[in-house]
Amino acid sequence: MTFCGISLVVILPCISACDQRRESERQASALLEAQAAQLAAEQRRREAEEAAARERARIDALVRRFSYNAGAQIMNKIGGGQDLIVRFDEWQFDAESRRIAIPMSVSFNGAIVRANNYRVSGVLTVGDDGSAPQFAREDANENYRSVESMMEFAAVGVVLLEGMERNRQP
Repeated sequence: MTFCGISLVVILPCISACDQRRESERQASALLEAQAAQLAAEQRRREAEEAAARERARIDALVRRFSYNAGAQIMNKIGGGQDLIVRFDEWQFDAESRRIAIPMSVSFNGAIVRANNYRVSGVLTVGDDGSAPQFAREDANENYRSVESMMEFAAVGVVLLEGMERNRQP
């Protein structure tokens, strides 16, 4: 059987080879698109991780500043002191309310009698802008509790602190 002088026996293998080449090109194109999508997703994941790391570092710097400032304010509220030590562990940040909760401990020696040691621990909550800081006391040594009972700065174990947006870094 001939078609315009060309044998169908010759045309059919050519059509089959063209179809295979088109299929190979389509598969290669699909593979390239899948790889590009995978690379884009990986890039977005890396960017999200980097943004989260920057946010953690920003909050961590705020936690250091706010906890030190709160410790200094607590020390000053009972008449001052010296040798201030502020420690904090894990903190929690609520992105919705923009508030940070910082479990911390504060210790210092007396302003006049250095042998008087004061220790208090609790949770500092403060806005990430330094607003509305409060220290909820959980535990304190006898020296701190005796001074606290005579002062009016702590109502039911909560110390209201001055806004920290104006305070300097340690």
